[in-house]
Amino acid sequence: MAYAVVILTMAIFCLVTPIHAQDTASAFDFFGRHCLVDGPNFMRTGTIALARGWIPLSTEILMTLAPMENPEAIEGWLVGERRQRTVVAVTRATVGGKAVEGCTIAMSDIDSVGFERSFFQRTDAEVVQEERGPRHVHKLYSLIFRGRRELVTLIVPAEPAERNYVVGSVIAETQQEN
Repeated sequence: MAYAVVILTMAIFCLVTPIHAQDTASAFDFFGRHCLVDGPNFMRTGTIALARGWIPLSTEILMTLAPMENPEAIEGWLVGERRQRTVVAVTRATVGGKAVEGCTIAMSDIDSVGFERSFFQRTDAEVVQEERGPRHVHKLYSLIFRGRRELVTLIVPAEPAERNYVVGSVIAETQQEN
């Protein structure tokens, strides 16, 4: 599944990505702002997408980015906020009887090693699992961020180059709005 995510995401980037690169801190900040800091939030992300004019993507494309199987709802967009294009997807599902939401961001033309460095500098993530394939590494982390337990997945190239890609996902229990 993770291999299909990387292949499809890279195909999307080949069609839409300009040559310019964004700095690593900015890429991580984007991930943090939309997925990590307040956790995944289906409604909030949809509102932001509408307000900023993000380009909606088809469900078929987005299903490869879903961080959990069989989501009950999925929406996603092609974003031009950074100089290069980024794909943002949000999901809702029930896992083990609990309502969860997921947020995935796929970015190209960034320093994946620097992105991971920023991730560890700003979180207390603990490694849960790591699977190394010939083309990418799938890393699963657990962390508590602002009192909320989150599972974070990072998919990075097995052989990082100066500029490459990151697919980052966050899954957390749905927060009830008061």
